[in-house]
Amino acid sequence: MRPKVIRASILVVAALALTACGTSMAGSPTTGPAAPTTSSAAPAVTATVTATHTATETATATQTATATSTTSATPPPPPSRSTTQAPPPRSTTQVPPPSTEPIRTTVVSAFGVANQYWEDVFADWEGNHGEPVYWTTPRLFHGDGFYDSSSGFFGTCGGERRPAGNAGFCKDFGTESGEVAWDLPYMRDVAVEGDSALYAVVAHEVGHAAQWRF
Repeated sequence: MRPKVIRASILVVAALALTACGTSMAGSPTTGPAAPTTSSAAPAVTATVTATHTATETATATQTATATSTTSATPPPPPSRSTTQAPPPRSTTQVPPPSTEPIRTTVVSAFGVANQYWEDVFADWEGNHGEPVYWTTPRLFHGDGFYDSSSGFFGTCGGERRPAGNAGFCKDFGTESGEVAWDLPYMRDVAVEGDSALYAVVAHEVGHAAQWRF
């Protein structure tokens, strides 16, 4: 930018010089101090032009810096992380039902104890004519006394289907005994209370056989 200042200064000095020459040629007297006054004006004009141009450059630079700082983009905030945990996947593995072997083993033992009790009771009895009286062991339905209502296997008693969720004694008319049976789902529920509960169910049904024997 400095060459422009110099050229402007030269033009201003030349104009002042031409003005002074014209005045002298017109015959107007020129005093001694006039020349220094004219020559000293040139630096003042040059300084004014330079200061104005510098101020313009400063203002332009300031405006540019302001515009730059104003239009600078603010980075977006990072996305927030969700703290909600996804529920665990559901297991598709089917849990097998508990084994029925412990129940069946306990029932066999309970049936043996109940029948032994009644055999001991009848062993001390005699008939009306002094004859011995024997205990008649009831039959076990299906060999072990179990039917299974959950699979549709009931069996019958007196021509009717055995009830679900129960146990019973089915008497044989014309004989001294009958048949005992118990539903497997029912005995599973009873087994929750322990082996003594299974013994009580079996003893109850064998007790019905004793009633029929009497």
